[in-house]
Order: sequence, then C-alpha cells, then structure tokens
Amino acid sequence: MISIIVPVYNVEKYLNLCIDSIKAQTYSDWELILIDDGSSDSSGSICDSYAALDERIKCIHKSNGGVTAARKAGWEVSTGEWIAFVDSDDTLPHDSLEILFRETTKTKTDIVEGYHYYKKNVPNICTIDEYRNYLLKGVGIVSVAVWGKLFRRDLINSWCFDIPREILRGEDWIMNIRISFLSDSKPVLIPNKVYNYRDNVTGLSHVCIKNIDLEYAFFKTWRDSIPKQANYSSSIVRIAILMYIGVCVQDLKNVNVINSSFASEIRNLVKKEKYNLKLHQTILLYSKNKFLRVYSWYLHILKEKMLNRVKIWRQ
Repeated sequence: MISIIVPVYNVEKYLNLCIDSIKAQTYSDWELILIDDGSSDSSGSICDSYAALDERIKCIHKSNGGVTAARKAGWEVSTGEWIAFVDSDDTLPHDSLEILFRETTKTKTDIVEGYHYYKKNVPNICTIDEYRNYLLKGVGIVSVAVWGKLFRRDLINSWCFDIPREILRGEDWIMNIRISFLSDSKPVLIPNKVYNYRDNVTGLSHVCIKNIDLEYAFFKTWRDSIPKQANYSSSIVRIAILMYIGVCVQDLKNVNVINSSFASEIRNLVKKEKYNLKLHQTILLYSKNKFLRVYSWYLHILKEKMLNRVKIWRQ
C-alpha cells in the first residue's frame, strides 16, 4: 500500500538508523526504495546489503543528479497506492506509517500530513484552497517539507519533480505546491509526531549560501508552480520580498542588490499589487545609503524582540 522513497547520498553515518526505523514500523505493507545518488562512501553497499535480506527493499544506483531527481527515480519504479518520502539522515517513529495510513481509510483524501513534533491546535482546514494558502505562506501550519506525509501515488506526475538542478534549497516547497494544485480533495492534518527530523549541519540547508541570482531563479520556479488563473498575488509578493531580504541581510552594506533583476521585479510587483511595504523593506529595496540600510534592519530586529517580550508578558 505504501512506497517509501529514500534518496541516499554520502550518508553512511546515519543510513542504518534510517532503514532500521522503517523496518521496525508497526505497519508492514510497504516497499522501501533506496536511491543511491552516486555516493562516494559506503552508502551504496549499505543499501545493497539491506535489499539482499528483505524482498520489500529495492535499491537503485544512479549517477548524481540531486535529491529531486533521486525522488523521481524512486517514484517511477514505485508500486504502492501511497507515497512517503523520507530523508536518509532522518528516522520514523515506530507507529508513523500506521498513524498516517489510518487516516486514508477514514475519508477520501489525496494528502495526509503529520508533524515532526506533537502539534497542538491543528487547524480544521475545510478546503484544498485553504491548504494551499497556508502552504504558500510557508508559516509552518502546513509543512513545506515533503516528509511526514502520505501522497496518493496517482496524484503525482513528472512535473512535480521538474525542478532545475541549481535550486539546492526549497525544492520540497516547490514539490508540495505543485502536488497541492493537482488535488481537489480536502487534505487531512493530524497532530501526531510521525517523523524524526535530524538537523544535520552538513546538509544543504546549512552549507548553501544565498545569492541574489539563485534566489531569483528559485522565486521564478516557485511562482511558475502556481497556476496563472489562481489568485495568490499577495502571497507571491510577500514571499518575493522575504527571499530578497534574506539575501540583503547577509551583507547589509551591499547596495548592488537593488540593481538586480530580482529587485526590479519586486518593485514592479509592489507597484502593481499596491502592496504596503514596511519601513525596513522599503529601505532595503530602494535605498543606496549603507548606514540607513544597516540602521533600519537592526531597528526592525529590536522592534521584533520588544514585541515578542510584550507578547510573553501578556501570556
């Protein structure tokens, strides 16, 4: 019933823990597809050793193509009715698949989502449109990761994996957006912890340095994943600004970023949508004064800290 797809690349330190946690699941009707994405350590041989001992485990060896291409290779050979993605340096709680699959038997749905911690006050999302809104905002109510979820296999197509190789951060987010626009049914959110996430300091999310060209490439792919007839213009502008500022804060004195194509497009979007910028956003998007750029940002940070203190006191 469930195909578990695990991309593997130079993760010999954690791979056994990952596979063992899947083998220990209380729900047993699964197949595990390990995709060795051109590993140069012993990861490939570890995959082979597990596949030789358990007929539910398949191993694919391929040249390095990145995590999204590896997931696609696993999806292409999968046979389960449902798809689960697991990162090779993470693990699953022993009852993870059982909890997720139980929800698929209760209601007609294409997506079931849990969390990597027990989440209180999970919202009662009534429509797929509300789910997409939460997803596009990237605020955490709906996870931008593809792990911790079950996707109906027939829902996914090759477009979900058609993401440029140079995008090394946020490919999960793009995949989720594309999958959500292929569904018409109400997703199911459950509060349970169904995933053990490891914050790996050697992972791409830590070692990849942002630059304006890469952020612009990501933004265009992210934006083009949303159907043009869908009305999410405010979310698009908001995310564009957040991505742009994420680059700015790495070097607040770098005024060259405001001459970039990304900054120019954001300014056009702000004008078109009549979007209300905050003071620090306006300065970082328009001002070439280095002192003003630094001062406005740190003033913004100080203000946010003070607001958080007030929030805590009120609680």
